[in-house]
Amino acid sequence: MKKVLSSILSIGILFLFSVAVAKDKKQERFDLDNPKFYTYTKYSSKFNKPIYLELQVTDTRPEADIAADTILWMRPVAEMMKSIFEKELQLSGIAKPPTAISSLNLYRIDIEILLFSGITQPKPGKKITQWAIPQMIVGKTELRITISKPDGVKINTTTYSGEANKDLLRTMNQRVWTAKMLGASLESIMEQALRDLDSILTRPSR
Repeated sequence: MKKVLSSILSIGILFLFSVAVAKDKKQERFDLDNPKFYTYTKYSSKFNKPIYLELQVTDTRPEADIAADTILWMRPVAEMMKSIFEKELQLSGIAKPPTAISSLNLYRIDIEILLFSGITQPKPGKKITQWAIPQMIVGKTELRITISKPDGVKINTTTYSGEANKDLLRTMNQRVWTAKMLGASLESIMEQALRDLDSILTRPSR
């Protein structure tokens, strides 16, 4: 009898522990500017003529889309993206951080977040059985980037779209992999965006 009670008690403790761990995972918060979720490009400016820039990132997604986000972020998405873009621009040699001296003569980059969504959906082309529905995690990013001269005249506006996906397995932490696919979808458009910015901002004829 004592052995039975001991076994029941052990099972109960393990159950409570698993519930506590599950709750803790649900409260876990992520930062996109983290090597776990975003890998910086190795892009290097072709003109070696860095300029001072003012960078603004605005989240223009509908409120319903923001509210539907399944990821608990440590910071607002716009703030995390601004941090990533600032580092990419400086590491690539395209831009320098603004200074008091440069503040009156800054080129401006405005980035609008049109879409930043991580979802789980059925995997195309896979047969649905009575035992399972093959699924994948999909991350999508869409940004509109506008470049303006110091006098406010717009030079260029381009929209970039990126997507990344991963087959969903039972053993995967779905939230972690959703954040990873969101980071990967941003990575998929970053190098092209940097190439365009490099060409427009730092070409010798600018």
